[in-house]
Parts: sequence; structure tokens; C-alpha cells
Amino acid sequence: MSASRLALVGSKSPAHGLIYGALISALLCISSAVSAHRGHGSWTEMNWVDDRFEITHQIHLADAIRLLQTREVEAPIDSMEALALLALYVEARFAMHRDGTPIPLETLGAEIDDDFVYIFQEWLTPLPETMPTFTSDVLRDIEPTAQAFLHIETPDISETFQLQPGASD
Repeated sequence: MSASRLALVGSKSPAHGLIYGALISALLCISSAVSAHRGHGSWTEMNWVDDRFEITHQIHLADAIRLLQTREVEAPIDSMEALALLALYVEARFAMHRDGTPIPLETLGAEIDDDFVYIFQEWLTPLPETMPTFTSDVLRDIEPTAQAFLHIETPDISETFQLQPGASD
């Protein structure tokens, strides 16, 4: 260690140590609070496969549990009943429209993988020349600031959108 470093370390006053300790404590509190916060939202993937779009919605397990609790569902999150209710929940809150007409989607089911619930739908259609409009209010009834993202993947498109509350994109 250099002499100047030793002199600096050796010249600390008790007040300097208290300030330094308080600063380190504050930084640790802030960093743990920031790292502990998880935003609320849903992520939807629409992938073109042969003659249809495979649609996968992803929501965090903690949000899915909260959804079930607000509906007073007592079934365990990994039960067939809870997963079916979550699939129906997403089905009612994610929509696609063409010229104002709803596009029917088939809901296939749901599963849990790690810390997420995945809900599966499909849209049987020829590859459209233009994309429909989308709306998603998934999680917004329990968390009004929840964000909804949509990623579309076709042979010609690879884009991600953030869907705005109550708007169609």
C-alpha cells in the first residue's frame, strides 16, 4: 500500500467514519430496494408457424397467484382448475381486431414453468398482408400500471410493441 493511501486511511476522524458508514448503509438499502422491485406486466409472443400464429402469453407467477386470490380461488396455482381460470382470464383480456371486427382465437391451455405462467392460444389464418389491431388488459385490473408487450415474428416481421391501456395497436 502506498504512503499516501496509508496517510489517508490513518487520518480519518470519527465523524468521517460515521458519514462514510451512513453513506454505505444508505447505498445498500437503496440497491436492495431497487433489486427487489419487479414490475408488473405481460409478455405476448406471436409466432407464425405453417398455417397459423402460435400465441404465448407470459405472466409472472406472483401476479398469477394474486389474480387467483382476488377472485377468491382456493385451488393451488398448479392445479388444472387454476390454470384453466388463468387461461380464461387472459382470453377475456387479450383481443385482436380487423376493421373493428374481433378475430376469434382458440385458447389451448396454460402451464407453469419456473417463475412464470404461460397461456397458449392460436389463430388459424393464412399469413395476413397486414397485422390486425391488438388490445391487452392483462393484469391491469389488479395493477393499473401493468405493462403489456407484444412481439410478432413472421417471415417478414420481427417487431415488439408496448400496448397502451385501453388502446389498440
